[in-house]
Amino acid sequence: MTNYDNFFTQFFYVTKATLVSQLTYAAPAWSGFLKSETDTNRLQSVIKKAKRFGYLPSSFCNFGELCAYADEKLFFSVRYNPYCFASTITLSQNYQL
Repeated sequence: MTNYDNFFTQFFYVTKATLVSQLTYAAPAWSGFLKSETDTNRLQSVIKKAKRFGYLPSSFCNFGELCAYADEKLFFSVRYNPYCFASTITLSQNYQL
């Protein structure tokens, strides 16, 4: 790997850590409120510009895929974390039906 390739690889990581994380911050909570296609296109255009200027690789996913991944990550962490609802659910062995 040349220094040129190494520079752009690290540049992609920085862009993903800053720009993409800001776009997808709390995406599972607010992405459902994007009613019009213009709102979604406006957010997608930021990713397209980052690809065009070389900040992100051309194979980087689109905004819809980013939101779907954030949803999947949230539901996976809630589903498979045994301590997520431990404080709200009390289990008792003595049920009287």
